[in-house]
Amino acid sequence: MEGNEISPVMEKLDDGNCTHVSGTGGQNVVRDNYLHDVPSFRVNAAIRCDDDQHGTIITGNLIWRTCGEGLINKGNNTFVNNVVTDMRVCGEAQRTAGRGFMVMPYGRWQGSHY
Repeated sequence: MEGNEISPVMEKLDDGNCTHVSGTGGQNVVRDNYLHDVPSFRVNAAIRCDDDQHGTIITGNLIWRTCGEGLINKGNNTFVNNVVTDMRVCGEAQRTAGRGFMVMPYGRWQGSHY
């Protein structure tokens, strides 16, 4: 997935993301996308690797003015040169944990400093 502009999302459904990589095997790339202006309290993250997703490269993405987390990693994936800025807290229903730039429940973040 490369070179996309994603905005807005999750206006009606719950428990979703701007980009969700889950159960797809390795060698996936999410590169140079612009994810922005997502005011929905329903969104979990801008970019999410979920359910033991491994071998995905997330690089060069700009995440700006979104609710939820910027990046979620559940697996061993590589995150390089992503910018997450101006995150929003959106409404009473916003999850308590959903106010961060990066969430790492388990797995390694190869190539990242935090």
